[in-house]
Amino acid sequence: MRRLSLVWALTGLILSIAAGAHAQGRVAVAVLPFSGPGATAARRMAIGALETEPRVTVTDEGIADAAAERTGAGASGARGVDGFARQIQVRLVIQGQLTGRGARRRLALTARDASGADIASQSARVRGGAAGRRAIAAALTALLDTALASLPSDRPRERYVTEAPPPPPPPPEEPASFGDDPAIFTVTLSAGLHARDATIHLNDDSVRTYNASPYFQLGGRMELRPLAHAQDYARGVYVYAEAGGAIGLSSRRADGTSVSTSFYRLALSAGYLVPVGEIVEVGFGFGGGWDAFQLADNQAMPTVEYPYLRPALRARFRLVGETIVVSIEGGYRALLGREGLGSAFGAHGDSFGWDAGGGLSGALDFGLAYAVEAGFTQYQHTFDGGSGPGFIGQGTRGTDGGYRFSLAVGYAFR
Repeated sequence: MRRLSLVWALTGLILSIAAGAHAQGRVAVAVLPFSGPGATAARRMAIGALETEPRVTVTDEGIADAAAERTGAGASGARGVDGFARQIQVRLVIQGQLTGRGARRRLALTARDASGADIASQSARVRGGAAGRRAIAAALTALLDTALASLPSDRPRERYVTEAPPPPPPPPEEPASFGDDPAIFTVTLSAGLHARDATIHLNDDSVRTYNASPYFQLGGRMELRPLAHAQDYARGVYVYAEAGGAIGLSSRRADGTSVSTSFYRLALSAGYLVPVGEIVEVGFGFGGGWDAFQLADNQAMPTVEYPYLRPALRARFRLVGETIVVSIEGGYRALLGREGLGSAFGAHGDSFGWDAGGGLSGALDFGLAYAVEAGFTQYQHTFDGGSGPGFIGQGTRGTDGGYRFSLAVGYAFR
């Protein structure tokens, strides 16, 4: 029995030494109750982040609450902090205050030593879910970097030794704030009213016109922001694609003739939006597309296809986070061809196009995405007659374009 008792005693001693060695070098820290809207949840996120930090040992939340009530230590200020630290034997005390609401809610963190002196501070924008936990964890890491380096030694000072006071820690850098994270991927389906008004002037002073206003078109759009959650300028990269069509229409010319009609459009663009604070994103894109206006045989206007390259400018203004966003975009359309138009009115000449539009869009917390958009597209044409007239006549100049209004709903993957 004595041998067995000796074995147990030696085992306990070894475990105690191992536990002490594991804890050696760790700083005891306690988190006081936070103040402000959502304080309890934010404090628990902070405690959870500290429990994964190898440099500190965190005091139990219940023990800290009881000590705070006895000493009067609170979410800010030095009052009661020294008594609080003595009672639960910690060297570092963390306080937190939340201000603002919704997307503008911020957490101000303060670290104090056992005497109540302020030795570090940091702030973070608080959001829900994993993004909020990441922001608080990053702020706590930065807070500990400064606070642990500024803690006074826990060893007694030697007599008759005069030490120069340590230099004050540098003020913490305020992390860049980019506002709410946009959705990583958004897909929407749209329905709207479009118009097309084409006019070609001939060299005999006659005019060929075609008008379809309004007509109904269905479409869809997909947009990818692959680095939307990055807390740096890489978050501005985007790619989008959209398509639409109006099939089986029947439009009527000015002379009353009915013409079978089908319209199609495709577009693809990639670009970059520079985040400017929490509200504005502004940037550029480059892509291409294809507009097709297919008409049955007639003596006014042929089937026309416009393939194009498109440099563009784009801006977004977040009025309420990513819930209500005003967007504007405009681009130049460098035509790669004007299939059908040259054979009808003369092959020689030049054409180009432009477009401008904007709207109101957003994504709700549960994923619903919406958009209300309007815009205008115009193509400009000239014909010089160098190759002779086309099968309708010899054109001199012309325009082709129209407005669009659409409503879209879909889903945003956050």
